[in-house]
Amino acid sequence: MNLTCDECGNAFRVPPSQAKRRWCSWACRTARPRAFNAKPRTSRCETCNGLIAAKPSKKRRFCSMECYGAAPRPDLRRRVVCECRNCGAEYEKRPSEIAGGRGKYCSRGCAALGRPIARRSVIGDEAIAQWASTATVPFEAEKRFGRWSIDLAIPSIGVAIELDGEYWHSIPEVAAKDRRKDAALTAAGWTVHRITMDRWSTPTSVAVDIASVLSAYQERVA
Repeated sequence: MNLTCDECGNAFRVPPSQAKRRWCSWACRTARPRAFNAKPRTSRCETCNGLIAAKPSKKRRFCSMECYGAAPRPDLRRRVVCECRNCGAEYEKRPSEIAGGRGKYCSRGCAALGRPIARRSVIGDEAIAQWASTATVPFEAEKRFGRWSIDLAIPSIGVAIELDGEYWHSIPEVAAKDRRKDAALTAAGWTVHRITMDRWSTPTSVAVDIASVLSAYQERVA
């Protein structure tokens, strides 16, 4: 099949499958700009109203980075006054932060105090409930202490009991956090006791351990 090159005018031969071919060689094809480069899409810069020339596939709004940075952004610069869910203080947040669920607390400290505490294992919960049924001293479960919480606190004698799962609290990073927590509690005058729960632990056995820890402590200080 014989065709004529659109660039040089020479005749060239191609198979029928290439009947729509327009150039005889790659040199002829690249000899002049293609249509979408020769006829760029024009628009106006939203900041300086200058002329922008770009490919039809590019929808540019600004002619330069300077104009992009100077463009007004009411959604980014506008602030909304919010009330902290923990302390009640007023603070400002961007609308995008509020839409993303980050406009609830004024600081990390309030967020730590205001968020619900993750539940401990069912064994630990049931053990505290069994021990509480026969307890003779006032106590607080999940007592707040700074950014931490004490699993079982007896404020009258200054004892803090932590119920630790064997696997989770054996991880080095978690163990390091436990040491920092123990140091902070000790510095504040608490006596910390940690009870480790393994796969064979039951609520009854952990409740007995809690009672034994308190009995031994009371005998020691008596």
